[in-house]
Amino acid sequence: MTMYEGDAWVVTDDAEYSVTASLEGHRVRMRCFPYDRSGTAPVSTVPGWGGTLTAQGPDQARAVRQAGDPVLRTEDGGRGAFVVVGADLGTGVLTIRGSGKAPFDI
Repeated sequence: MTMYEGDAWVVTDDAEYSVTASLEGHRVRMRCFPYDRSGTAPVSTVPGWGGTLTAQGPDQARAVRQAGDPVLRTEDGGRGAFVVVGADLGTGVLTIRGSGKAPFDI
C-alpha cells in the first residue's frame, strides 16, 4: 500500500480549491473474463485509491462535493479523477474514492 499526505488541489470546470489530502493506494483483486478451459476466471489486480480531503471550510467543502467531474492534482503534478462518497461539511472533511488513475504512484 502506498500513501500520499500533503497539499493538493481540486480542479473543476470553473474553479480550483486548495485542500490537504490523506490518500492511500492499494491493489484490488478482480476476476477476469472469459473463463479459461478449466472453467474458472483468472484473477488479476487493478490499482485503486481513495482517502480524505480537508477543504478550507464548509463552503469550499460543499463546492467540491457538488462539483461535476472533479480532478485532484498533487504537488508533483499528478492528476486523478475522483468521486465524493462522504462528507462532514461542518469540518470540511470529504471522503473520496478514485475513479481512474491515481495522482500518485501505487
